[in-house]
Amino acid sequence: FGNILVGGLFIGAVAGYYFSSSIIYFIRNLNQIFKGQDRIHYLILAVLAVGLFLDAPGIFVGALVVAAFKEVISGAGK
Repeated sequence: FGNILVGGLFIGAVAGYYFSSSIIYFIRNLNQIFKGQDRIHYLILAVLAVGLFLDAPGIFVGALVVAAFKEVISGAGK
C-alpha cells in the first residue's frame, strides 16, 4: 500500500475481524485485569501499546472499528 495509514487500517480491520471477541472481552474486563498480581506486566504492555499506537495508529483504529462493528452486528442477531 502506498499510504501507511490506509495500509494500517486494512491490517487492523483484518485483525479486528478475527480477534473481535478477544478485543471486546479485554475492553469489558479491563478493570478486573489490572486488579491482578501482575500489574507490572500490564504496565509494560500498556506502555508498549501506546508506543505502537503512536507509530501505527491505523492498525489500532481499524481493529477497534471492525471489532465494534462485528459485536454490534452479532448482538443485533441474538
